[in-house]
Amino acid sequence: VGFVAFRGRPQQRLASTALDAVQIARHVIRIDEYDGKARKAYLEEHYAETKVLEAYGKAPRRAMREDLFRMAYIAREGGFSYGRNVKGSTTLPTRHAAVFPRVRDGDKWRIGNYAFGAVPGHQFVVAALREASRRTLSRTVETSADARAATGPAMLRDVYKAGRSRGLYGDVALLGGPEKPRAARKAFGPRVK
Repeated sequence: VGFVAFRGRPQQRLASTALDAVQIARHVIRIDEYDGKARKAYLEEHYAETKVLEAYGKAPRRAMREDLFRMAYIAREGGFSYGRNVKGSTTLPTRHAAVFPRVRDGDKWRIGNYAFGAVPGHQFVVAALREASRRTLSRTVETSADARAATGPAMLRDVYKAGRSRGLYGDVALLGGPEKPRAARKAFGPRVK
């Protein structure tokens, strides 16, 4: 059994498999590097006539549009994505094909999307993008909780749980959680409000 090490510390056991050769692209996208026009132009070029572009155009909140863009970009290009509220940005050495932080939401732990990384076309990111697009187009969003349920941590948790129940997403590393609550912060850097 091998280990996946983040900054020199063993975090999660990983059996030796073909995943040993997985490498997430070493480029980083920060949402503030793309203004609204650049994001829309990217989506028009790569997601023309899809629900993704339609959802982006109809998303009532900026955070939702940013979530959709970041998932669309990483689904197509791979790499690491950082939101506005993350101080610093780095790429993580990992044998996993996707890396997401766990975040506390009251008494529950959810999958964060303030920072994440994945190989191009990763099935979890693609499924999350499809579900975020579907929810954005089919729901009324009035509160921040509604937005998080459509494109944020609540949606990611739902997609992940549904996939895991079917035996999918074994190559996704979730950092943090009740046993190691600071693991995501150490890996991705601190969030700023």
